[in-house]
Amino acid sequence: MMLNTEKALELYRLLQPHFPDDVYKFDITELIRIIIDSMVVNNYRAYSDALMLMHNVTLESMKDISSDEILQLFIEGLAENNVYELMDFFGKKVRYGIL
Repeated sequence: MMLNTEKALELYRLLQPHFPDDVYKFDITELIRIIIDSMVVNNYRAYSDALMLMHNVTLESMKDISSDEILQLFIEGLAENNVYELMDFFGKKVRYGIL
């Protein structure tokens, strides 16, 4: 599900602490792996919050989904919401004090 601007900003804030320093040196597959690894180790709640935001699901409904399907949904959500554009758009706004 493509997010509106408000929800995209919320997603950015969940993902931002997990972006590598030089994000553009990674292809999308590697970038998503780095984000997921960081979230699972450092802030699993952010992982589930991002998933709920991207797919409009609840924690309760995720209990019936296999871990492989959850991972696939997360990857699809990041791809659909173009994680590079999300980082670039909101990252510039944060850097320039607009947000």
